[in-house]
Amino acid sequence: MPEWTGQIEFGVSVFHAYSHQWTCQLWYHPQKSEKWGLSDGEGCERFWNELKQEGAGKWLHDHVSHTVGHEAQAQEKLDGASVQYLLGQFKEQHSFQSRLVPHQSNTKGSSAIEHILSMSQSAGSLQVHLKELMDELAGLATNNVTIAVEDELWLKITEIWASVQCLESNISRKTQELHLSDQKSHKELEWLKTNKWINLQLNVQVVRDQLLMKLHACKFELAGLEHADTSHQLDHKTKEHVEKAMKGQVSGIQATLK
Repeated sequence: MPEWTGQIEFGVSVFHAYSHQWTCQLWYHPQKSEKWGLSDGEGCERFWNELKQEGAGKWLHDHVSHTVGHEAQAQEKLDGASVQYLLGQFKEQHSFQSRLVPHQSNTKGSSAIEHILSMSQSAGSLQVHLKELMDELAGLATNNVTIAVEDELWLKITEIWASVQCLESNISRKTQELHLSDQKSHKELEWLKTNKWINLQLNVQVVRDQLLMKLHACKFELAGLEHADTSHQLDHKTKEHVEKAMKGQVSGIQATLK
């Protein structure tokens, strides 16, 4: 049925955007997908016109009023935020929500320490290279060089300096996560790779993160149940779906706690 492929894909997108996990909106919401023209129905006026008799007038009025209120609140919160900033936040949300689910490991502590050591080594190498470039720049003062050469050297120095700062910031953040001081020597960090307490601490953090993710999913499921009217057949089915999903979520939480 190739002629129906587009319609089926659009239907799947709408289902994911409005009836699935809230994070699905990041990928499938028609207004957030260039494939659908960043649209949620513009250009389908004739189709909506055919369906308008199906919509309850009072429900639509209340729904629109509710939406307008939410829009005003959103505009107030976003006041002063640039489009570039919001796009950056959206990209970060994409990255955060698509990350791998954390898992426990017997080598989690040693891997974390190894990552810190690797970043420290990289920062040290960059600092050596930075000193070489600074010495080279100082030597240019006694030579007849063009401004372009000097500017190019300054650009390299600036880029390397920014990389060093970024690495040092990451090292500081990672050591704080392990409740270590930034002054730990290379030898001390090597010894800590076999420290069972650090490994246990990181695995506890993994369990905490897993529980938070599952509790958040439970909250999302319950939100739909709060607005359901069980006297209606559709809402009754929604209630059954939520109850079934909640049983699965509770089982997952209990398994995580074991």
